[in-house]
Amino acid sequence: MEYINKKDAIEKIRRMPRTVNPDLVQYSLVKGVISGMLSSDVVPVAHGRWEPGNRICPVCKQDKFKDLDADIWADWTPPYCPNCGAKMDK
Repeated sequence: MEYINKKDAIEKIRRMPRTVNPDLVQYSLVKGVISGMLSSDVVPVAHGRWEPGNRICPVCKQDKFKDLDADIWADWTPPYCPNCGAKMDK
């Protein structure tokens, strides 16, 4: 899959000569289509799973209770690691 920068694509289309192709769709229509496209999340996401009774993140190996009172947070299983941001969805 390839990702593009929408602003760069719109600017490139805007700079195209209008006589390149008589069938060329109007700039405003192309701009509207590209602007309406959903952006993709292209940042790699690390995934993991909290193991029952284990307070260590399987991705970054850090304690999820770092700087917290473990007595209060004993059953806490956040959807993301508070240290590295790994998504805990496995």
